[in-house]
Amino acid sequence: MPSLLLDSLEFLHECRLCPLQEARTRVVRPEVPANWSSLPKRVLLIGEAPGKTEDLKGIPFVGAAGKLLRDTLESFGIENIAITNSCKCRPPNNRPPKTLELVTCHDKWLQHEIKELDPTLIVCLGLHAANSLLGCGSKNKYCTVDGKKRKPPGLNDLRRRDDLEYNGWKVQVAYHPSAALRMAKNMAPFVADVRKLAEWLGVTTRAGWDQDYTELTADNYIDFGYPKKEPVSVDTEYDVDGLFCYSFSYEPGKAYVVFTREQGGSLLLAQILTDATKIIMHNAPADVPQFKKFLRKQWNNSWYGKIEDTMVLAYVLGRPTGTLGLKELLYNELGLKVIRLEEVLNSKTGGKFEDVPKDQVIRYSGQDADGTLMLWQKLKKELDEQATKG
Repeated sequence: MPSLLLDSLEFLHECRLCPLQEARTRVVRPEVPANWSSLPKRVLLIGEAPGKTEDLKGIPFVGAAGKLLRDTLESFGIENIAITNSCKCRPPNNRPPKTLELVTCHDKWLQHEIKELDPTLIVCLGLHAANSLLGCGSKNKYCTVDGKKRKPPGLNDLRRRDDLEYNGWKVQVAYHPSAALRMAKNMAPFVADVRKLAEWLGVTTRAGWDQDYTELTADNYIDFGYPKKEPVSVDTEYDVDGLFCYSFSYEPGKAYVVFTREQGGSLLLAQILTDATKIIMHNAPADVPQFKKFLRKQWNNSWYGKIEDTMVLAYVLGRPTGTLGLKELLYNELGLKVIRLEEVLNSKTGGKFEDVPKDQVIRYSGQDADGTLMLWQKLKKELDEQATKG
């Protein structure tokens, strides 16, 4: 991201005002988009302090936590934001910044940086960043964040506040991405905080989410080509009359829908499941019985060994049990707003898919398969990264 050079930080690299200068490699300057001044809403993210990778490169949020932050922002379509830290130098061994260090960096650099940038919204990532602006340091017995003396609030107390300000600038407090990496239970609130920012910015869906959903019939099966030997996501749509259609996806943004009344639909499904290297489902215990009933003798028990369930992956990664539904996970993890079942099957349709316009069924079913694949790609990547770290 091209960055602007701030006049207020001209001599930052010469700073010797606190002990952090003794062990640093580089002073980490803010990252500010070149079109900052023309943005209708200017967001400044403030982290705690640089880590090892940031100290080596002199760029904020480029380590593991930074990658999670940037990937999550991108998944919600958030771009053109400024990023900085409360402390510009790395504390030894990544320890939390001390109060003296936070105050020194704030008074000499951060407050002038904010004044020059004049953000529409400041988002403090973690309690230490909030401390540096709101005066709620852990060393302080009381704080005056709302004009009244009281014990310092915790992170979750501050996250719930919508009335926080710093010298007239609106402030939100959010989880730091490193907290989500340290403890799986923190991932959901971290993503929720990014989603809250996306909503404030007016970004409601994932940027660039193209949807190419096609109905496969006996006339165009040949155009689809031979099933592929790679991971495939599959999903079922059924009502009181049984399985109505199934959908599958090999790549994000593209899905195929097959209505069970179509001749050859069961043969195609059996071939897809046979050739797939992985069979990805969301809540497999609900879909597998529908597939078995539809395929009958074509069902092969060896397919069980290829199934990966995104609901199980989300649970293993510590997502709260009340947010494991596909629609909730797609919104929380990827910023995707998809059609919900109650929007398709309701009193107007009599609770049956056959009474729903075909184009709506194709879009609904296609989104489920498409979304399941994208969700699996994200969760699997996160699980693999955790396994690599040991």
